[in-house]
Amino acid sequence: MEQLNKILKKSNGSYINVNNGNIVNNVNNVNNADDKFALNRKKFTPNTVEAILAENIATHFSDLKNFAFYFHVINRLGTERTYRLFAKVKDDIRSKEGTKYNVRNPKKYFAWCYKNIKRFSI
Repeated sequence: MEQLNKILKKSNGSYINVNNGNIVNNVNNVNNADDKFALNRKKFTPNTVEAILAENIATHFSDLKNFAFYFHVINRLGTERTYRLFAKVKDDIRSKEGTKYNVRNPKKYFAWCYKNIKRFSI
């Protein structure tokens, strides 16, 4: 029983390292937390309609780091409704450009429109 405890402590220590309350997991090591939801072409190449649309939306907003969010929106709403939402957001941004109430952050505006999609007839 004593040997088993030594083995478990030794194996747990090699996978999980606790330093000053920060847990470092060497199995799922992510170098940068910002790139966790980004489009990584080494791991995933968009080849479906949904993934290509998510990539187009992310590149339009210069936000490839949040590719997973746009892909989630498409999976949740469907391709047609998401494309209509994207077209509406682009149209709103163009129409409000140069006015007193222009869209300061298009990414956040897209997320707000997605959150409040029941208000719109999309």
